[in-house]
Parts: sequence; C-alpha cells; structure tokens
Amino acid sequence: WQGLGPPIRFSSDRLPAPGAAVTVLGFGQGGDNLCTTKGVVSRIDVQPYPWARGRGYQFIQLPVIQIDAAINPGNSGGPALTGDPLQPVGSGPT
Repeated sequence: WQGLGPPIRFSSDRLPAPGAAVTVLGFGQGGDNLCTTKGVVSRIDVQPYPWARGRGYQFIQLPVIQIDAAINPGNSGGPALTGDPLQPVGSGPT
C-alpha cells in the first residue's frame, strides 16, 4: 500500500444531494478486475438502528443513502463514491 497516496476519508460534514452522481467500486464474483458502475443518489432517509439497544443506547437513527447504481454479485461492500475529488459516501449492500 506504500506509494498510493493518503487514505480516502469519509466526508462527515455533509451528505450528497439527491441526483448527485455516484460511482461504485468492487470486484465482481468470478472476476479479477475492478468493476465500476455509475448511478445517482435517489433517496436520503434516516432509519432506526435497533441493535444499539442493550449497549447503553436507547434509540439511534442512522442516515441511509439509496443509490440506483447496479451492484453486481460479489461487489457488495465496495465503496460508493461521489464528488470531485471522489469521496466515499458509504458502501454497497452486503
């Protein structure tokens, strides 16, 4: 990993706007090459996170960003990137 530059950091100051372009990266099932698919942010919502109960928290809500980029089998968990320069906004469903 040496020589690849600084690590990519999640942007914590703002969420992407609906309609923002998104690029999803991953290694599709059965392949050795990096796959990229493109789409847009189609929805931003807040969902309850029930697994926080019993860990000292009563109720936590997490932001959810829905994208319409195709996520191929094996690509799940890869980063979803947006902006210029590209910054991660999340990962594909796992």
